[in-house]
Amino acid sequence: MRISIILLAALSIFLIGSCKDSSTNPSTSPIIIMESNFENQVEPSLSGWRDIQPANGWQAIKVSFSNDVPLNGTRWSLKVHYPDSLGSNLYYVFKPILPSQMRHYRLTFWYKGYPSTFQNYDVPLVVYGGGASFAQAGGGSSPSWTQDTVTCYAPTFVADSLIVAIDVFRPGAVSDSSQYILFSSFKVEEY
Repeated sequence: MRISIILLAALSIFLIGSCKDSSTNPSTSPIIIMESNFENQVEPSLSGWRDIQPANGWQAIKVSFSNDVPLNGTRWSLKVHYPDSLGSNLYYVFKPILPSQMRHYRLTFWYKGYPSTFQNYDVPLVVYGGGASFAQAGGGSSPSWTQDTVTCYAPTFVADSLIVAIDVFRPGAVSDSSQYILFSSFKVEEY
């Protein structure tokens, strides 16, 4: 009886000593919730991306793939040609992993334009939840590969879905097919 009491006490002390404090703050390490390198098993791919339905002067997006990529390990970039219409749109819809109020979402992506002076596009990150939405857009003009970061924080609602879009607008009265923008390595993190 005495041995079993000693064993029970030793086991209790061991279990209490090995438990983590449940009042510690959760990890703030980002969780990747969306990633697109425009490839699937080394082949170029638009997996997960959708074209907006042509409406209100917008037409289907004109894309191809390029092996001109940033120095980050991908094989393909997405080459988006400027549209003949008012604009075109490609989007990617996904869900948060740990939906709760006070979450942050960070989009990073690489871009490169030709000619570098044009910036007739934007890349919005849109957070939706409970009938509300919040959007923040990135984009720029650069003749060399440049990384952009967009951060969304919507403290008034819990996100139930997110969208990353590539919106491209006609650069002038007449579209010039020699103008394009390259995109690579889209990633959205939740933290």
